Amino acid sequence: MSTQVRSDDALTRYRVSMRRSRTIYYAIIAVIVAALGTWVAVEWSQGEISHASLRTVHTAPPTLPIGTPSPAPQLAWRAGDQVALGVPQFGGTVIAFSQHTVGGRDIRTGMPTWTYTRTDRTVCTAAQLNGVTIAAYRHDGNCDELSAFDSGTGQRRWTRTLDQDGMFVDGSPQYQVTPFTFLVATPAVIYAVDPVTGYNRWTYDRYGCAIEHVVLGTGGALISQNCSDRLRCNGMRYCGRGPQILLRDGSAGRDDKSKTNPDQIKWNRIGDPTTPVSADTVISSTGPRGSALFINAAGDGNHIHRVPLHPLTPAPGLIRAAATDSAEIVWLSGVAYAIQGDRRLPQWELPTISPPVVTSVTTGDTVSLATARITVPTPGGVGLIDGTSGTFRSDVQLTSPPPVDSLVFSAGTGFLVTGPSGIVAYK
Repeated sequence: MSTQVRSDDALTRYRVSMRRSRTIYYAIIAVIVAALGTWVAVEWSQGEISHASLRTVHTAPPTLPIGTPSPAPQLAWRAGDQVALGVPQFGGTVIAFSQHTVGGRDIRTGMPTWTYTRTDRTVCTAAQLNGVTIAAYRHDGNCDELSAFDSGTGQRRWTRTLDQDGMFVDGSPQYQVTPFTFLVATPAVIYAVDPVTGYNRWTYDRYGCAIEHVVLGTGGALISQNCSDRLRCNGMRYCGRGPQILLRDGSAGRDDKSKTNPDQIKWNRIGDPTTPVSADTVISSTGPRGSALFINAAGDGNHIHRVPLHPLTPAPGLIRAAATDSAEIVWLSGVAYAIQGDRRLPQWELPTISPPVVTSVTTGDTVSLATARITVPTPGGVGLIDGTSGTFRSDVQLTSPPPVDSLVFSAGTGFLVTGPSGIVAYK
């Protein structure tokens, strides 16, 4: 056999083996492509890809500064949305939400500016924190999915779920908003989330304890809980069974290196069954009837004194507190109080049908009690409260009386009246 024939046979065998290799290669590629196609189809049908839409704006509406209230406000616009927690106005945008959508509205016209919609999720709540809007969406019955956006333009900031290290957010949590923290609390866990990054500032959970209520302020996080016999302290400080109220550092992260105080607790009043009210200018709590406010020392939690209250209802129900430079404005059982930590009586008290909204009219982070715009709904319109005396400076009449459960926010020379039925804007 010639050299040429042997060479041709070898070349033929090589080509045959290559065809087999290519056949196997293409078959593998086809399987991978089919699998990817199936995955994409599932994600498209079940995930955010097919169910979400984000519409942003290039430029946010111009800022509407607070001005002297109009003596006869006129209706500007209406919407069926709910306003966001915190300060719902950012610049010229009002942050609001509905069943599936969170977004901004031009504060002057009420027209939508940006929107984010998920047809496969319902909105649990939305919050506005210093230019960041956070929407909490319900998935499989739990409000554990968060999406964050620029409050002015709607540009996406971050997304995350609340399930770190098995600390699941089950059901419908409590929420609280400060300018720098979005707080989510259930009976099992608390998440304090940084609105800028979406990372945890800190978390809190303790096996065997049921968290009842929490308020976050400049003084820390005041937490009430009840711990059962399942609790094991194992040398931990500030640990015990039964009802208790504790103060945690409001900004420091969990210290996993500490064997005795990883949760950065400052003090714990074990046996104290009261409910947290405020943790800013005043660190306070109240009993089940709301007949007194207990003022606690920031350093060790000792009761400094007891401030008598005059509730109009048999139980406190909804409790709200807002800090100013010299007093805490507390609302419970249908009465608003100005509470100073070193006084045994309120600076003033005033029955109101809804919690007051305290708005600063000056620059800076600290709200001045003397100059703050304090607004409440009245039977005929909006009451403006003098922060120093607690009396009405004026009662501005509106074309439609505010609902009992409404809040009143200042907007330019007018107001935003918000409640379960939606938003009514006046100018």
